[in-house]
Amino acid sequence: GMFHEMMTKKTVRTRAKIIKYDQKTGLHSLVYDRERRECVRQGQTKFPTHYKNLEIENFKMLKLPGVPKNVMNFLFWWDLALFVLVFGLGVLCIFVYATEDWMGFGIIYWCKVFYQLFSLPFLILKIPGLKVLLTHAKKTGYKPNGTLV
Repeated sequence: GMFHEMMTKKTVRTRAKIIKYDQKTGLHSLVYDRERRECVRQGQTKFPTHYKNLEIENFKMLKLPGVPKNVMNFLFWWDLALFVLVFGLGVLCIFVYATEDWMGFGIIYWCKVFYQLFSLPFLILKIPGLKVLLTHAKKTGYKPNGTLV
């Protein structure tokens, strides 16, 4: 049945470079890395081009043109290092310098302030359209009438 068909469907993973997009046909021109490498090895300068409709095919984009591949990776490691550094120093300061409760609360306040200031690289995610390009995440939630988006 349909369940058996879904479970036996084979996923093929391959890397390709999108060369161009034709608005009339809705097709993307792709050159597969494996075929390109084989052509280069054989001394050819023209590579086989495949035309795919990426609206109906399942694919994952690894790199946007002109955008570093690891922007989200950088933001993750930046945030983790920042958290460990700021709150680690905060805990150290509390144990070393805070002799009264109000001093500990003050140190915690300043830890939050510095953490927020050093989180400025995340502002790029507030630029309209850029968040979707960097995260590849679709907006989800509920409509005003209560139905799921």
